[in-house]
Amino acid sequence: MNKLIGFLIIIGGLTGGYMLYQDYAAKEKERRNPAADEIRRVIAETLKPQNLTNTEDPWYASEAALFRILAYLNTAEQEKYSVGETLDAAIAGSGARPGVGKIIGNMLEENYALAKKLGIFNELGNIMKMRDGLNPIAKAKGWEDERIVAGHLLTPTIAPEAARSLANLVLMPASVRDMQSDDLAGFTSEQSKKWLAERIIEPASHKVVEERLNPRNKTLY
Repeated sequence: MNKLIGFLIIIGGLTGGYMLYQDYAAKEKERRNPAADEIRRVIAETLKPQNLTNTEDPWYASEAALFRILAYLNTAEQEKYSVGETLDAAIAGSGARPGVGKIIGNMLEENYALAKKLGIFNELGNIMKMRDGLNPIAKAKGWEDERIVAGHLLTPTIAPEAARSLANLVLMPASVRDMQSDDLAGFTSEQSKKWLAERIIEPASHKVVEERLNPRNKTLY
């Protein structure tokens, strides 16, 4: 009986030690996630003020940053890192305020899912292009050979201050972006309030959004 109890104690100790090792290994793997480090640097750059005087198209100055981030997210996933945890780790050290970081993280995760649907990562050449900040080409059925670009959730004609924000960039085929107008295209009053609170947009832009969404309340602003 004593031998059995002793054996069970040994087994329990080994099991506990193994679980502790697994926990340590998981945390160490997350800490060493190189893709998160690369994404952190890219996000931090987009948060800095930038002189766009000589930029060919200031509205799309962060397009290359979006491509780089998505390429590194794919690398992280291929190396068995969680996309969500990779983004959390990257944003945590980027200098983004918590509220802004959450909005950016959600948008980047949506863009990554969209990139996969468009078949972008089915071709190695696309990943190499994106790491260099260049436009990939869609491979999904119905969108074959379409050049992929970054459009905006909220048009810069209303909120030019949000043109560079990763919270506002949406992956899409070039032909779709060419058809974008200055309407709100599903942008909501709730989003506008959140973006105002997080200083992604300015009060003047928020006012325009609210007036367009609620023309009867125009006199309140």
